[in-house]
Amino acid sequence: MPSPREIRVLDNESALAEAVAGFLASTIEETLRRKPRVRLVLSGGSTPRRLYRTLAQPEWAKRIDWTSVLLFFGDERCVPPDHPESNYAMAKEALIDPLQIAPQQVMRLRGEAEPEEAASHYEATIREAFAPDQTPFPRFDLIFLGLGDDGHTASLFPSSPALREQRRLVVPTSSPVGIPHRLTMTFPLLNAAVTVVFLVTGSSKASILRRVQEERDSAAPLPASRIRPANGRLIWYVDRAAASALPSA
Repeated sequence: MPSPREIRVLDNESALAEAVAGFLASTIEETLRRKPRVRLVLSGGSTPRRLYRTLAQPEWAKRIDWTSVLLFFGDERCVPPDHPESNYAMAKEALIDPLQIAPQQVMRLRGEAEPEEAASHYEATIREAFAPDQTPFPRFDLIFLGLGDDGHTASLFPSSPALREQRRLVVPTSSPVGIPHRLTMTFPLLNAAVTVVFLVTGSSKASILRRVQEERDSAAPLPASRIRPANGRLIWYVDRAAASALPSA
């Protein structure tokens, strides 16, 4: 039975970034008491960029043992790693380089490669990082996700064949807008996580955030509504503007 969702409303994007940084620091500290490595999945987008820059500030950098964290990406555009729309490039600029995270700790999706090859390579990379665990869907410690205006998350878009994938960890997919060719983690992998955290800010996301929350139990839910960790936590960090259309806001 999926765990109930938690919705945490912060005053603004800055307050949200600080709150999530605190949650991440506590999660990493607690996880490292149980095992030697934390496996963290990063998201792209403007809200995560604000979070990553917050984490790179000295007061937060000293609170987290980044040498024990392996970084992964939930999705990627099929572009070179230095492309301005690359999720990896954004994370590198905002988080990885400022914190001097070692290259061997960063597992990037090869957006410049042929999509099927890149997806297969990343699946192998994930399984190697979780070895000797042979479970069908490895269990990431924490996954960050965003919410698109159409209800998509990662690169799981409405009506995409990728929504039906039940076996693979990573698949090629396509976007109806922007750079069309994408790579994305699949629902079974995302929903196997210990904790999934959505980051949503801005009044432009208010109506879709409400729809996602309302459609969780519908017959054909939006992609973001289908993120329901089977044995984990689902937390929505949203600012007051994004939460303005929620019934309890």
